[in-house]
Amino acid sequence: MSDTTPRPSQDQPTGATAPDQVSDVAAMKRELDEKQDRLLRALAEMDNMRRRAQRDRDDYTRYATESLIRDLVPIVDNFDRALEAARGNLPGYLLHDRVLRPAQVAVAVAPDEDAA
Repeated sequence: MSDTTPRPSQDQPTGATAPDQVSDVAAMKRELDEKQDRLLRALAEMDNMRRRAQRDRDDYTRYATESLIRDLVPIVDNFDRALEAARGNLPGYLLHDRVLRPAQVAVAVAPDEDAA
């Protein structure tokens, strides 16, 4: 009996032909490129997250007192109006030239210097 099946040559490994090896290498190269792309995208996303977190921390410290200041603004406005009214020459309520109610003013007395 003679064996008619071709035997693999010494250059080619058994079970794989040259075109199969080329396609395997191309597939591995594509897979490597895809994984490298995913890695670069993940690194870029981490960098973006780091920057966003830093910006959030900066904004938090910069605007932490915003609610307190918003609550104080009406009080400061009322003080300004009170000071403006106190400086005015027209204390009390007038209707044209008639006094409806005289101004209610508290007179301050200078402290006694000898008592100190």
